[in-house]
Amino acid sequence: MRFNSVVGPELAGSIDLPEGEVRGWGIFVHGFTLGKNSPAASRVSKQLAREGIGMLRYDNLGIGDSDGVAA
Repeated sequence: MRFNSVVGPELAGSIDLPEGEVRGWGIFVHGFTLGKNSPAASRVSKQLAREGIGMLRYDNLGIGDSDGVAA
């Protein structure tokens, strides 16, 4: 999925949908040099989704599949 950043360029993201009863939603906020597919972001978000918490992971500007220039 892609969505607009607050400064203009589009960001790329992934949503890990919750399994079973939805207990909540969260955003995985990581360091500037990591992306949505980093092992830590992926493992944590997928485990939370298995426990009913949907998670958004994203690539920062200029990282991975996002547009723009890295900060």
